[in-house]
Amino acid sequence: MNPNLPPIGRAAAQAWRDVGQVIKALPWVSLVTFAICAGLVIAQDALMPDHGSRLDATAMLADLTVSLPQALLFTPYLIAVHRFIILGEVTAHYALDLRDPRFLRFFGWSVALSVLTVAPTPLAALLTSSDGARFFIVCIIAAIAIMISIRTILLFPSTAVDSPGATLINAMADSRGYAWRIVFIVLLAMLPVIVAAIVVAIVLAVAGVLSDGPKDLSLSVIASGILLGALSFLLVSFAVVVASRLYQWLGRRTKGAPA
Repeated sequence: MNPNLPPIGRAAAQAWRDVGQVIKALPWVSLVTFAICAGLVIAQDALMPDHGSRLDATAMLADLTVSLPQALLFTPYLIAVHRFIILGEVTAHYALDLRDPRFLRFFGWSVALSVLTVAPTPLAALLTSSDGARFFIVCIIAAIAIMISIRTILLFPSTAVDSPGATLINAMADSRGYAWRIVFIVLLAMLPVIVAAIVVAIVLAVAGVLSDGPKDLSLSVIASGILLGALSFLLVSFAVVVASRLYQWLGRRTKGAPA
């Protein structure tokens, strides 16, 4: 067991402190990212009201339509947070620099992860025509995708800080034996936000805001988009600060140390 890795509860508490410090130190970048989260929720609700209700290739295209722009627009924030937690570097402005090799590498890995997360839907559609069987297959493949994502979590902070060990193989090596601890740290850190998201979703569903069908940009839809966007922003923030700390605690080969 790595002596640098704190107990799960302490690691989750550290994530809460880190998110508070991130918002305080990177107010403009955080504000822009929150606005992006809210805008994506509102746009998705207005343009794809039945998103997520199908298990076929069309659903995959819908998922990619959402996840790829999201990955692009989140990249400046994710890199800024990683560099703040690991290096103490403060990024003053939100910038989409498509000429920056660091940006392109990070975005490229984000795209790969996005494709991995939407892959269960078309794979299930190819394997069976039964909705029940599709749902079961989606759950199994999604669980595998989640574990792969967990095993590669150190790749993103190492890429953000330009580490010479920022490779997929090194990330898998450093996380070997820690997958379930990483899962529990992430879940415990996010638990209050997840509970809040469930409560908000239930309230909005009862109010009819989350019902399928076309929606206009009413005040309730915009308000729900802002609220769900805030929850999405917090979930992203917890994921990235946990990844940064895990890189500090577990990173060895990802930091460039010899095998």
